[in-house]
Amino acid sequence: MRLDGKIALVTGAGSGIGRAIATLFAKEGATVAIMGRRENVLEELLSELIAHGRDVLVVSGDVSDPETCNNVCERVYKAYGAFHILVNNAAILERGKCVETSDASWHRMVSTNLSGPFQMCRAAIPHMLNSRSGVILNISSVVGKVGEKDLSAYCATKSALISFTKSIALDYGPQGIRANTICPAYVETDLNRERLAKLRKDKDEWQKVIDAHPLGRIGTPEDVAKAARFLCSDDASWITGIDLPVDGGYLAR
Repeated sequence: MRLDGKIALVTGAGSGIGRAIATLFAKEGATVAIMGRRENVLEELLSELIAHGRDVLVVSGDVSDPETCNNVCERVYKAYGAFHILVNNAAILERGKCVETSDASWHRMVSTNLSGPFQMCRAAIPHMLNSRSGVILNISSVVGKVGEKDLSAYCATKSALISFTKSIALDYGPQGIRANTICPAYVETDLNRERLAKLRKDKDEWQKVIDAHPLGRIGTPEDVAKAARFLCSDDASWITGIDLPVDGGYLAR
């Protein structure tokens, strides 16, 4: 198992990509702490992970709150005596052009999608240094690299997250901490389920979505989880500072 003996914390673990990552990491031997805002959903995932025979820690909380981030990372380290992997997956998406985006919407996305990973990294890195190794994986998006209509604020947060990750890689590589980003394209998740359902009602619009992915389909959370497993394992021990598209060829257009 590629992650045997590793202690991992996954944010936004209640659904979609975060849930798939937490599940696969547990199957691969990791001890997983799952974090999210919906405690009832986390409890459902807990039951599934326990079925794999793994120790699981459930921590409910909002990554936009810095004190919560500090407390969660401290709790993980105290519970297991180590902290090896942090996956920053929690995010929110609110559509709108720049002039249509309210201050409140902008701040919600910045607080969760950018400040959240920053605060989680700041809280986790000291524990990784104590553990003498660490991997940080931030889930960005292809729209952080190329932009998209009606997503100005979301694109801004995902683009900044890529640069932030590269800086972490430079700052802490000498201490044995790796930091990478995954950039998915269209993936079937709760975050965009409503948008995808709307597109599917229009045959032509849906075909445009499919055609944007040269492999002929949109992604699944499991597609992203498999890439996360690789980047967080020792198989990727000489990989840091990258932003890996997991996109069915979306960025190859």
